Amino acid sequence: MDYINNLQKSIENHFSKNAFYINNTFYTYADFAQEISKIRLSISNSVDFSNKLIGLVLNDDIKTYAAIIAMWLEGKAYVPINPEHPEDRNETILNSTEATHVYDSVKKNTN
Repeated sequence: MDYINNLQKSIENHFSKNAFYINNTFYTYADFAQEISKIRLSISNSVDFSNKLIGLVLNDDIKTYAAIIAMWLEGKAYVPINPEHPEDRNETILNSTEATHVYDSVKKNTN
């Protein structure tokens, strides 16, 4: 679990520094850590421990990047969903992986 400790140390050591630049907006490591914490809490409150796969709509925003780390820290894997693909294709992907939850930073999260 050294990688988790290394990630936490890196965030703590660079808390006030910029971590991302997305759509003309800078985000600090503090912003990133806050989003990770919110998503982890949501996962722990709504996703059963036995569910290991969560659909993740891949938007270009801080919440999507934070969701990747949050899922990893919660012992989950994400199933990438392209928002530009036809809905039926994305449904086929989710059905084939048996992912019962989907995280979409643009739309309300669904089960």
